[in-house]
Amino acid sequence: MKSKITLLLFIGIILIICFYRNQGSSFTEMTTPSGSQYDNADSDGNVLIFYANWCGHCNSAKPEFIKATEQGDGKVIMVNVDDESAKSIREKYEVKGFPTILKVSGNTYVKYEGGRVSTDILSFLNNSEN
Repeated sequence: MKSKITLLLFIGIILIICFYRNQGSSFTEMTTPSGSQYDNADSDGNVLIFYANWCGHCNSAKPEFIKATEQGDGKVIMVNVDDESAKSIREKYEVKGFPTILKVSGNTYVKYEGGRVSTDILSFLNNSEN
């Protein structure tokens, strides 16, 4: 009985640590319905990372996406497509699969085909040939 209580306490502590650890993330995530925020999100040179919470590939890569947003000086923006307010920006760029990473270039965009690690995404951001 004592070992079961100890095990339950240990699991509870781990869950609390995981919850609070994720609360401190400072990544930019577009989830508000304001059109003006989306206008700013797709400014020239920005990298947009479209992801879905139900997507296994997105969840696997999310820590790297967060690193890229934190190190991208406001130029790497995560767009949560599960949020209904993301519908217009998702449709504008014809996003159908997840994750999808794009770099806005004037009135067009370049689709990212590289690795799902922050260093590769930041190289894509900083590459003037894109």
